[in-house]
Amino acid sequence: MKKILSLTLAAAALSTAADAKAFNGLFAGVDFGLSSMNVNFKGASADRIAVDNIRGTANRPNLGIFLGYNKVFTNCLTLGGVFTSDFQLAGVKPIQKGDHNAISHKRDTFSWGVVATVGALVNPKSMVFVGLGVKSLNNKVVYIEPNPKRNFTIKNNKVRFTSLIGHETLLANDKIGLRVTYGFTPGSSKSKSNIPVGSHYYPGSTGFKAHEHQVKLGMSYRF
Repeated sequence: MKKILSLTLAAAALSTAADAKAFNGLFAGVDFGLSSMNVNFKGASADRIAVDNIRGTANRPNLGIFLGYNKVFTNCLTLGGVFTSDFQLAGVKPIQKGDHNAISHKRDTFSWGVVATVGALVNPKSMVFVGLGVKSLNNKVVYIEPNPKRNFTIKNNKVRFTSLIGHETLLANDKIGLRVTYGFTPGSSKSKSNIPVGSHYYPGSTGFKAHEHQVKLGMSYRF
């Protein structure tokens, strides 16, 4: 009985892998989603006594294109990789605005990423996958004291590790797929050393960190 069951499962796996050959090979597509940057601005006052720890969220819609490759094995596991590029559709986002100062977050319009993926077939037309790779994360915080005017900018342009989880379903013709993904890219700390004299904050002890959460819905085409 066990041998019959094993043979049946093996035959089913081989059949599923054969039927899912549409997941093999090169694919490309477009996606649209939301990028949420969790910004943490930390500033030591000029007298080094008080420390401000200001948190805010900068949400931006973005449009992306991607290009990748998948290989489906007979055990229904998949290995692949994908190159992504994102275009942010919004600019400066306020983090805090008061009577005496204002803090805002800005991100570069373009970012890129390269992710290696491993996945499994749920059925011949459905696949789940996870990935790990790198992504560019170029952003900055702008601090403004209007009266008297003492402004400074802290830039943080880095290539960071990124993680990805997703699901893709092929449509009837096996060429077009619907794809949903969630990605997380942890930020790195960056401090400012040349803050204007007389500013509320002290040089070297003022900086920020921003983590990115991203949810996207896309459509792929398999060649």
